[in-house]
Amino acid sequence: MTSTNDGNHGVTPAGSTPGATVGGNDPIVTAGAGLSQTETALKTVLEPNVTPEVLKHTLRVKKAQEALIGKWLEEAVAKPELCPGKDPQALLDEWNLVQGLEGLLPTLHGVTRGVTQTVLLRKAELWKAVTGIYTVGGTIPNDPKVTALVDQTAAALARGPRTQKSTKAPLKSPIPKGKKALRKLALDHAAQGSGEAGTPVAAVSLPPPATPVAGPAAEPAKADPKAGS
Repeated sequence: MTSTNDGNHGVTPAGSTPGATVGGNDPIVTAGAGLSQTETALKTVLEPNVTPEVLKHTLRVKKAQEALIGKWLEEAVAKPELCPGKDPQALLDEWNLVQGLEGLLPTLHGVTRGVTQTVLLRKAELWKAVTGIYTVGGTIPNDPKVTALVDQTAAALARGPRTQKSTKAPLKSPIPKGKKALRKLALDHAAQGSGEAGTPVAAVSLPPPATPVAGPAAEPAKADPKAGS
């Protein structure tokens, strides 16, 4: 944030002329002055120029771990031998500062959320009102400034080309490297498609041969009575 000499904190109040002096009852001017004071008060204790890379590699302290910080530091102040080579009181003071900063977060987040929601809602309401003015402006002839605004608004309302989005699906298995590995992969895919290899073939069981049906038993031949005479 950068503050300006007029106390507006770089913000021009609605309905006012940029650079003009506004009365002390303007909420934007009052809030800007308060934000400037807050920024100045915290500037000496906030970490400067924290990069995303630094935050990425910063240890995340869990709630259960956080609850032990103050207890250990208080114990180290009472028993300095627990903290050799460091000043336990300075560490405890630093912890109290961190807790104080953390206590400001709900208020700061609430203000930010409220301002963001208000800007979105009122900006939408104002744009609806402007579109009504734009509709009337389209009926006014021989006014170059109004005509230019109508053309600009028509261009802003026109739908532009849609951005093509591409999605990348993750591979089930990594692509092998080398000619031999690629050849083996191709053979495996071909075998899976044809069922000749790579896929076990179910064994086919043939039915047992049919048991022949026995016919009527042959009668024994009768002896010829003339044969013995």
